[in-house]
Amino acid sequence: MVGARRPSEHPIGLTGLSHFSVAVADHRAALNFYRNALDAETVVEEERRSIAARVTRLRLADSRIDLMSRLGTAGPINDHLYRYGDGVRSVVFGVTDLDRAATQLSAWGCPIQSGDDDETLAIAPEWNCGVMMELTAGQG
Repeated sequence: MVGARRPSEHPIGLTGLSHFSVAVADHRAALNFYRNALDAETVVEEERRSIAARVTRLRLADSRIDLMSRLGTAGPINDHLYRYGDGVRSVVFGVTDLDRAATQLSAWGCPIQSGDDDETLAIAPEWNCGVMMELTAGQG
């Protein structure tokens, strides 16, 4: 396969797709659709106060999806919904080492910020064709 590398050979240690997140205004309706129409299984439900969001991680076949809805009237998820409406918020890739990835991206002049989870780093949407890309330690 052209362009395929082992994680140890990749400049930022990419291991593959971890999951993606979808911002939704109506959490209950989105859950109903994913669970009933697509037979998705709930893996975890939590509140992430750092981004003012309710998050439900779902397993759908061999993929994972984080449904995110706002908690209150302020925060990144509220801002995303106001600006873009429902839809993909981020794509999250696994890396072998977050520090290595951050160092390499910074060397290229790519600004790194906190991601939507305490254990992720993010590349702003303006650096990635309008979609926030997050990095998390571990397998994709």
